[in-house]
Amino acid sequence: MQWKFELLTLGNFEDRDSNLQNYEVHKFIGAWQNSILVACSGQLVLDINSKTGELNRKWQALPGYGSSAFQGRLQHKLPSTDGFQLDISKSYLYHLAGAYLVTIDLVTGKADYQSLKNALEEHVFSGFRWSTGYAEDETHIYTIADMNRLELGLDYIPQCIVAFNKKTLKIDWHYRFEGDWVKTDIPQLANNKLYQLSGDNTLYIFEKEE
Repeated sequence: MQWKFELLTLGNFEDRDSNLQNYEVHKFIGAWQNSILVACSGQLVLDINSKTGELNRKWQALPGYGSSAFQGRLQHKLPSTDGFQLDISKSYLYHLAGAYLVTIDLVTGKADYQSLKNALEEHVFSGFRWSTGYAEDETHIYTIADMNRLELGLDYIPQCIVAFNKKTLKIDWHYRFEGDWVKTDIPQLANNKLYQLSGDNTLYIFEKEE
């Protein structure tokens, strides 16, 4: 073993019920240059030097973002970090969290967020479905979005697979699963085709037009 990193050195955090908890690893997000990027509980992302095991950087605060519920313990912090993914360019982390795009720029170290409310409302979506990962190519992120059942006058939440444009921050395409639902959270992308399994165990295959 070359090195180890002890999460206990970070202390502990206060959960939504005001109980003190030790940090735990949710997942390894990816590798960037000489860093390992780690998603932890307590809304914490770590940048650990892959050669020495030293902590390079950490992200947890995100001023202005989050809910004031639970006496504000979820406010001004990152969303649940197991939703972050390393972009295909390997220069930033992103998370489509509800109605927001949350990013961590690995070059500058800046964490930021943008509201996608207008882009979602244009297609009668209430938000992106929580997920631990996304399908992705150079131009789009592919994920699942929930439609606004109240505006549609429905007693259930219709789900769609969507193509989210990284540059324009708009939804360029979506497909609604009429009379069905989405079984898996993460679409699969291979050879210019997008695959999604439905609740009825039907495999939907979409081919991207050039």
